[in-house]
Amino acid sequence: MRYKPFLSHKRQRATAVTYLKEQLCIRGAGGWKDSDDLPRGGPSRNEIVRAIERDTGGFIYWATRDTLASEVICKTELPAALDRAKDDPTYSVLPVFVELQPSDSRAIAAAIGPSYAERLLDRNGITRHRKQSLHEVARETAREYVKRLVRNLPPGPVDIAITAFRAPTEQHDLTLDWRALFDARDRTLRTGAIETFVEALGDIREALQSRDRTPEVRVEIALPLPLAMLVGYEWRYVTQLQVTVKTVNPVGGDVLVVEPGSPACHSWPEPKIQKLRSTGPFVLAVSVGSALGQTVHRYADEHCATAFESLHIDRDPVVDPLDAAEIRGLARYVIKRLNELQASGTPKHLLIRGPAALATAVGLAANGAGPTWVPFYDGHDYYRGGLWIG
Repeated sequence: MRYKPFLSHKRQRATAVTYLKEQLCIRGAGGWKDSDDLPRGGPSRNEIVRAIERDTGGFIYWATRDTLASEVICKTELPAALDRAKDDPTYSVLPVFVELQPSDSRAIAAAIGPSYAERLLDRNGITRHRKQSLHEVARETAREYVKRLVRNLPPGPVDIAITAFRAPTEQHDLTLDWRALFDARDRTLRTGAIETFVEALGDIREALQSRDRTPEVRVEIALPLPLAMLVGYEWRYVTQLQVTVKTVNPVGGDVLVVEPGSPACHSWPEPKIQKLRSTGPFVLAVSVGSALGQTVHRYADEHCATAFESLHIDRDPVVDPLDAAEIRGLARYVIKRLNELQASGTPKHLLIRGPAALATAVGLAANGAGPTWVPFYDGHDYYRGGLWIG
């Protein structure tokens, strides 16, 4: 399914609409914008109509007063979108009354014709409040469009991709592109990123829950491990979502698929536990493949930890990767330890090194573990930054 909405606007308003497109990308829908997606040389009527009829999954009308003087918007874009929506009820046309108001019906009818005006104004749109900033309107618009998109998807499992490392392939029902809010080189997040991620995941969760009692979700993760765990936590099992996790091995291209199911019992190696003289948090470290070595001890010293526990699974992630049952079992082990630490009232930090599917599975299994600080691994034996989960 094509999920991008066509963004109908005057180019003089491009700054606000560019921000709208960014919000749509972060939240799962992307956006078709003429200045970005049309061939060079200027738009033609045929190219615009083709984009509306074939290349997009919805239509957002950024209704400013100057749009009523635009021949392209009034005679091509709006009629094409309203005609498609008449034949395809899943094609969402969302008017956003930025300067125009629904009460401006006469001016709208004069510009696009009485029949199209009636069909446009019959739609439940978004109206800007007097003191609402354009960024706030764009954010509200993106949230509403994505929720409508999810509710209009065909029955059955929903395919979602979430990425902070690579460009979207657009092969899924939704793609949450988080690259604009995450610096992959420095492992830092833009101000307000976590709140935006949680809001985006919550909107999708609520829209999915409105479709089915136990909706099925297939999510492909290309994220740093703390963000992968955040996704799992926001869609954890107690929300009744049935989440299948997919991650791609960057070395061989193999796909690890972890489906919902009971965790298998495994005998993991004995963890290394060391008590320290400080009174800070407890550091729990879990690694698969490459061992963390002295990284854990150094991190514990830097954060004045009261103790650390390090569990290493010595498995080659290319030749002998963990299977789905082992991922679920290891995730349950981690959550069990976090629950025990929470019950004892001990602040806790979690260091993870391994497949993103493991971090997501830990989040999915979380229940009663309480707040846990999960830092980013910088690729050079250090952990820095991070986020609270739970």
